[in-house]
Amino acid sequence: MDPNARLSFLERFAYGIGDYAGNLVYSAISAFLLVYYTNVVGANAGTAASIIAFSKILDGISDLVMGYIVDHTHSKYGKARPWIARLCVPLAVSTVLMFSVPAGITGTVRIVYMFLTYNLVSTIFYTGINVPYATMNSLMTLNRYERGLLGNFRMLLATAGTMTINTVVMKMTGFLYKENHAIVAWFHKSFSGVFRNKTPNVYNKNVTCQLRK
Repeated sequence: MDPNARLSFLERFAYGIGDYAGNLVYSAISAFLLVYYTNVVGANAGTAASIIAFSKILDGISDLVMGYIVDHTHSKYGKARPWIARLCVPLAVSTVLMFSVPAGITGTVRIVYMFLTYNLVSTIFYTGINVPYATMNSLMTLNRYERGLLGNFRMLLATAGTMTINTVVMKMTGFLYKENHAIVAWFHKSFSGVFRNKTPNVYNKNVTCQLRK
């Protein structure tokens, strides 16, 4: 590898966009997961916080394990790219599952579900992508200046990912909330009209029968 080789703008941007995607998941967890567990799922705040806190210990261990795995990976696609390609879909699926706690489960089963899905995302799949991704900085170039630029692109687009979650998601939630209430109101109005039209007839028939008796 040429230590003086320069990367193109597209290569720098393509590297940085990886952390934009990663921060969509990370920022969603940081900003909304605990609120989702307590306000939507109905879990105890202490239990939800304990799951996240204990899982951070496992996450620290998994970082070391994944670093060892990357160091000992040998493929025609390099050390890092195979893991990113393999784990991107499992990360997406497990993130959806994490934010989709079934309404029918309660108690210990719900706690186990929350613990397992959170660790699938944070401890296994996110670590399995983020550690190789961070390693790619030193694998793409030996030029210190280029490595610095890659870091700048990464941080800039990571911030953009956080801003996307903190702005778009809130607006999307508000929009869907209004749309959902509009649909509910329409159904309520429609069915109320049906029952309002039919109720007097039933009432009149009952009254007529009672008078005849």
